[in-house]
Amino acid sequence: MYRGLEATLGWIMGYISAFEEVVVEPERFIDVGEWVVIPNVGHFRGRDGIEALARSAFVYTVRAGRITRMCLYQETEQALEAVGLAE
Repeated sequence: MYRGLEATLGWIMGYISAFEEVVVEPERFIDVGEWVVIPNVGHFRGRDGIEALARSAFVYTVRAGRITRMCLYQETEQALEAVGLAE
């Protein structure tokens, strides 16, 4: 778990620095009260040119107009269950 903006950005920058290119494309935004579920597709290209695709879902907790928590789920269904929904 990472706490605070600096720690979170440090983790993100460390992760993406392993790749030549990272593009994350949101598929849709699902508003569930204080949560926003964002199924997405990540496109990654390694330094040796190897490309990969990964699907996941972010769940952001938003309070008073600020993101207070972010969780990453491997499956959209898991993210929806985490906020009390199921597709």
